[in-house]
Amino acid sequence: MLGLERMADMISGASHGDRNGALSMLADGLSVVVHQSLDIKPDGGKRLRNSILEVTPQVKEYIRKNQMSMLVNEIKNQSAQLAIGQSTPGGR
Repeated sequence: MLGLERMADMISGASHGDRNGALSMLADGLSVVVHQSLDIKPDGGKRLRNSILEVTPQVKEYIRKNQMSMLVNEIKNQSAQLAIGQSTPGGR
């Protein structure tokens, strides 16, 4: 979740160092986070990987409290729900 931490740092700098305010602004401004990467396979082929995090009220709380490490579990939980055809907490 380095990207979210970096965004909070940038917002904090623009907010004259108010990290708590920056985290709150970040939490309130997000609805979904998508991370994509392109892997190169040994045979030269390419594989697109992505992970999606729906920003639920619990996720917003983790961001506000700067508990970015908790988001990894949330991503895994949401991915597992989608894999078995269940909707995520927000109905997606």
